[in-house]
Amino acid sequence: MKRLKKILRISLKTILVLVIVIVVGLAGFLTYSTYTKNNPPATEVIKTAGAQGQRHIAYAELSLMTWNIGYCALGKEMDFFYDGGKKMRPDPTLYNQYLNGVFNFLAKNDSLDFVMLQEVDQNAHRSYNTNQTDALKEALPSHTYAYASNYDVAFVPMPITNPMARVQSGLMTFSKFSPVSAERYSYPANYTWPMKLFMLDRCFIIERFRVVNGRELIIVNTHNSAYADADQMRLYELWMLRGFLLNEYEKGNYVIAGGDWNQCPYDHDSLNFYGNYFRQPKVSTIAADFWPQGWTWAYDKHSPTNRNVDEPYRPGLTPTSILDFFIVSPNIKVLETKAIPTNFEFSDHLPVYMRIQLQEDPLEICPDPCADIIRSLQDSLRKIQDKQSSKGAGSSIPQSTPDRFFQRK
Repeated sequence: MKRLKKILRISLKTILVLVIVIVVGLAGFLTYSTYTKNNPPATEVIKTAGAQGQRHIAYAELSLMTWNIGYCALGKEMDFFYDGGKKMRPDPTLYNQYLNGVFNFLAKNDSLDFVMLQEVDQNAHRSYNTNQTDALKEALPSHTYAYASNYDVAFVPMPITNPMARVQSGLMTFSKFSPVSAERYSYPANYTWPMKLFMLDRCFIIERFRVVNGRELIIVNTHNSAYADADQMRLYELWMLRGFLLNEYEKGNYVIAGGDWNQCPYDHDSLNFYGNYFRQPKVSTIAADFWPQGWTWAYDKHSPTNRNVDEPYRPGLTPTSILDFFIVSPNIKVLETKAIPTNFEFSDHLPVYMRIQLQEDPLEICPDPCADIIRSLQDSLRKIQDKQSSKGAGSSIPQSTPDRFFQRK
């Protein structure tokens, strides 16, 4: 009996010591994580680099693409632990295959005017500490680029048996034009402590470009909150972005926002996907009337852009949805939108292509002397029309005149 009591006392002491070690270790780790956590400001000017493009957009038709590249580690063979899978990263050979696939795809599409990427790693254990910004800028050497961090954590402890560890990742926007400015805007909401220590600091990049008619083209690259427990955060993010976009449009600017919204267009559940795609039912959607009348939801109605990563991709069986699209202001005409069928080979998202046309008053891009003559003629015609109307006489002068004198070729 005495021996048993002695053993029990030793066991209790051992357990107590272990508990103290665990508690102290956990407290120390949380203190370290709090101290090293990056806390970005609400707004921040970010540098642009790369080729110096045109300083003014001198033509109306433009091409854009948005693509969440999944840090070049979530190709068709991968599942991911956060989404119900088991893996944290692919093996080195598979990772290099994904990275080269993304690089080659961008290099083949270097004629695009704007390329908006999400989940671009700069220094992360999950992507073998590759600086992907250095790699990708080589794929688009004729573009200017801007980068904004949205995930900067010294050590992510999950999964316990194979932690993600260091993560530094963000958004990257390429353009054939030199922006007037580039800024990072933080979204207002995040998880509570201590969860927020290991999660993303969501944001969007805004770049301003001069148009020859004196207006600005506003390009927004966004990556909104993910997962089912982030519904409220996504709503906060949407309202913030909505106010920003409407304000820019009211100034007379052209406005385009694109990226990974982590929610679907309002009519997603009624869409019919073509090809070997299984549409995931009952997903989180944005309300149909969230954007004012005249604003365009630009997406491919017959193709998904994202697949579930709880298992490797199985065509026709893996649930898919539309998370990647554009929102376009009323003064822009959307000519084409298409999800490019890469079959999720290099990422769990498909690239989404859009071709647009800036709607403009032809006189705004007409040389001043020419515009003055046309305006003078228009004014004279209006006075003649008013005079004829006041006399009650029928006028033979055409009522629609502005575009008769100037047609852009």
